[in-house]
Amino acid sequence: MTRTATAAVLPQGAGEPSATVPLSDLLAALKRNVWALPTRTPVPVMAGIMLRIGADRLVLESFDYEVGCTSRLDAATSGEGVRLVPGRALQDMLKPLDPKRAATLLFEGPHVVIRQGRTRATVVTLPVEDYPDLPVPRADAPRFALSGADLFTLAARARAVAGRDDTKPAMTGAWCELDADALTVVACDNQRLAVSRVPVAVENPAEVRTLLPSRVLENLARHLRTQDSVTLSLDPDPQGLQLAVFEAGGTLITVRPLPHAYFAWNTLVPSEFTASYELDTAAARKATEIAATAALRSTPVRVTFTDSAATFRAGNLDEGQVAHEIDATAVTGSFDQVLGLNPAHLIEGLKSLGTATTRLDLATARKPFVLSSPEAPGYQYVIAPVSING
Repeated sequence: MTRTATAAVLPQGAGEPSATVPLSDLLAALKRNVWALPTRTPVPVMAGIMLRIGADRLVLESFDYEVGCTSRLDAATSGEGVRLVPGRALQDMLKPLDPKRAATLLFEGPHVVIRQGRTRATVVTLPVEDYPDLPVPRADAPRFALSGADLFTLAARARAVAGRDDTKPAMTGAWCELDADALTVVACDNQRLAVSRVPVAVENPAEVRTLLPSRVLENLARHLRTQDSVTLSLDPDPQGLQLAVFEAGGTLITVRPLPHAYFAWNTLVPSEFTASYELDTAAARKATEIAATAALRSTPVRVTFTDSAATFRAGNLDEGQVAHEIDATAVTGSFDQVLGLNPAHLIEGLKSLGTATTRLDLATARKPFVLSSPEAPGYQYVIAPVSING
């Protein structure tokens, strides 16, 4: 929660617009807004952050045409005004100051003056008229709320699986499906598929399908991770452009979806299995790591099952071999084939579950298998097996 600074430290005289805020709040807001700036831009104003001083409020805005960020801070203010300043330069000037004290931003002609105690710094402004308008979400768009922690879990699971190949841009995204009572987030890299489905209470319900950049989704979720509640709005048609909006604690982040269609992902999720096993997640992860020490590059770890155990193997007698056995409870059926898998993919899947136990559903050694857990309802991690014969 932001804190309102006392008016006693406001600069006197001049009549120029000014705002005094706790520096810790201002630095936190700047961290979010600088994240939304382009890393490199040939247009100087796009490296700027818009500062708006109004009644008891300081507002920061930044935009890179893909992501927009607005941060609203309670402040002791005098007058009203707007200035555009180089965002990273402002952040660099504020970082060495005392975060436990308030700082004052004073609009002084073509400059923004920073004051704290005996420190005075000046930032040269950029032309406000050259800055683009930020997207404005519709008030009647479908919206729902999640905790910041739940949003981060969804985003991190999607980012871990989403592709990194920019020549296949659709595969770098997180596919989001909003229905009347649930949000489904899907990501895939051709070898793995992560599906997260969470129940939500939707205002202004409508069916929405959109593809968000997984990198952006994870980064914004990290910024909002500590929030008790984050309101998400998936707008199917604001001014002819789809828009995703995330709002919490005085921060509003807009994201433009990727303009690509997604594949029929649900056809890749198996629904019939010959056997299911319950494993201790930590033990399965450790067994995979041990076996992987003998797995040559691009060779699989091999897993075999009995009714009470799973053995993870890699390598061969000529070049070195490792085998590690763990307890495994057969829930249904039996699996008498050898399962080949990419150890990194299995470790990532076990890690993403974040649960004490893992359910492993198997069809055949040639068909995808599924990791899930009753402790992580609505989440499935699908892995394509690796051919034992290469």
